[in-house]
Amino acid sequence: MSTRQYHTDTVIKKFCVGRPYQNPCVNYNGCTKEGREYIEVLSDYILSCNGKFDLKEYQCRKSFVLHEKTGYRPNTRSEKGLCRYWFFSGFEQTIKNELGTPIEYELNLYGKRVNIDLISFENGIVHLIEVKGKVEKSCDSYSSQETLLRCALEIFTYYKTLEKNIDAFVSQLFEKLKIDSKDINIQLDILVPENNFYKKQANESLYPSLNKLLKKWRIAVHFYDDSLRIYD
Repeated sequence: MSTRQYHTDTVIKKFCVGRPYQNPCVNYNGCTKEGREYIEVLSDYILSCNGKFDLKEYQCRKSFVLHEKTGYRPNTRSEKGLCRYWFFSGFEQTIKNELGTPIEYELNLYGKRVNIDLISFENGIVHLIEVKGKVEKSCDSYSSQETLLRCALEIFTYYKTLEKNIDAFVSQLFEKLKIDSKDINIQLDILVPENNFYKKQANESLYPSLNKLLKKWRIAVHFYDDSLRIYD
């Protein structure tokens, strides 16, 4: 998203209004009037709060509605469609090596739209995954203008929401899957198209503050092939 230039103080004030991950300025593309990338300015601001940054997380539900593998045939032209496809068909090998096996998608935490996109499991690690990328009508590949900062804020907000009821979630999920839930670790992940927009932001030398924030929140970034999928 392109935008007109704002002063650093102005964009930070805008950022502090409402729930952080939903604020349009987290997707601003370009630089402040002082010449710094908006993503870097906002990442620096969050880091400067020394762990006291208010995500304004939600009140987590007490129990969860889990999906069944009923043979549903997913449409993969949307982000939700991609999550459904991976849930039913599994990850491609390169992603599977990093994230394991999908075990749930669209896990609702609160209201109608507060959902963790995808959850996978491997070697005692539960991955909570924020997925980006949908196919536009005039495009033959997956894309998104939502920044890695926006993705990080969203999955971290959802994690802090779920954390209030994490024991119940793990117990319910693993009872259904008949998996031993002892010694489980939670990992936060972002899964985005492998294109220049995201590869650039994941470059620590280009976006040092953003990548420092990702490390602080222990969020890993993963990439998938962004070419259009056609399934018979």
